[in-house]
Amino acid sequence: MVPATAGDGDLPRATAEDERHLPKILRAFQRFLALSKSESTARQYMANIKKLYNQDGLSPESIASDKYHARILNSPENKRCNNQLASAVKNFANWWSQRPDLSKLEETNDKLYQVKPRVAELAGTIPEQLPPSDVAKRKRPQTPEPVTAKAKAAEATAAAESMRRASTPSAGRDAAEANKRTRTGDVQGTNGSTAGAA
Repeated sequence: MVPATAGDGDLPRATAEDERHLPKILRAFQRFLALSKSESTARQYMANIKKLYNQDGLSPESIASDKYHARILNSPENKRCNNQLASAVKNFANWWSQRPDLSKLEETNDKLYQVKPRVAELAGTIPEQLPPSDVAKRKRPQTPEPVTAKAKAAEATAAAESMRRASTPSAGRDAAEANKRTRTGDVQGTNGSTAGAA
């Protein structure tokens, strides 16, 4: 989907006040949907509106507009997700047309409803990169060390030697006899030294 650009005068971007109200708007929207839809559908539609805001940074009025609905409806991303984005926008537009009194909506700090700070980001005051502390917390993918030809040859030689020893029938018997002789000799040597001491 092509994000809305700053030149989209017909689809105004969110203001700082819009962004501050968005978490409670999203929660109220989800609760409204849960009255007529399953909880999972209500949550998914809310998540799609949040996703679109995080992507485009448009005001709730813009998201609820017919023009935005048409743009989303024809987007490849909407087609990939079986029209769920356009359905979410349509439901949001229906709810938004009732013009909820934002001052009466309950505030929320629940992370589920929090949005990216798009107003400041689009104004160029927030860097796109994560702070160094957040970058350090991310796991870095481990890349395997390259295997050299010399290491491969040594591994192949060791494997061949191991197989050769295991496949020789007398190898196991010879080792067992040598082990037996060693134990017998130890016992005889101990008996001999005991006898000599007596």
